[in-house]
Formats: sequence, structure tokens, C-alpha cells
Amino acid sequence: MKVVQRGIMNILPGKMGEAMKLLEEHITLACRLANIPREKLVMRTYRPYFGGGDSLHEMIVEIEWDSLSAMTDFFNKAMGDQEMQALMPKWDAIEKSHHVQVFMLMPQ
Repeated sequence: MKVVQRGIMNILPGKMGEAMKLLEEHITLACRLANIPREKLVMRTYRPYFGGGDSLHEMIVEIEWDSLSAMTDFFNKAMGDQEMQALMPKWDAIEKSHHVQVFMLMPQ
């Protein structure tokens, strides 16, 4: 059963450019760890077009996984990877908050 992982990040004011560059680094590393060519990764990135409050500082990233176990296997591998461990603290300097949701796709 396919699942979708959604990360909703609130980026600190003036840090969106850094966040976009760091996201690209993160994606490149994640693709290497998951052994998925970048062009095969099912991923969407969004920014709100308009809204109130901090919505203009939000970045939303969705990744589709073939299964919950595939997602779990990836995160187990990523948490043991030194490059990923070195990359993660960089988010602390540019993120105000980060919320993760996991959805299962409903049959149609």
C-alpha cells in the first residue's frame, strides 16, 4: 500500500533561499541512500501562494513511498548515515518548526 509523507516546515524570515538549497542537498543525499535516481523520486514541493500569518514562510514537501516498510527502511538507513547526520543540524538554523504527516492512499 502506497503512503505519502508530508513535511510542513515553517522557515525563519529571510531564510527561504537557504532552505531551498538545503532541501536540494537533502534530496540528493536521500536519493543516494534510497538508491533512487532523482528523476524517479515521486516528490512534490509547495509554497502557499497566499494566506495569513506565517503561511508565506511555509515549505511543504510530499514524498510518495511504495509502502510504509519502504519508508521505515529508508529512515533506518538515513539515521545511520554520517552525511545525513551532518546535514540535519543545518535545518535548526533556518526552521522555526517542522511537522510531519503520513497518509495512506485511499482506493478509488
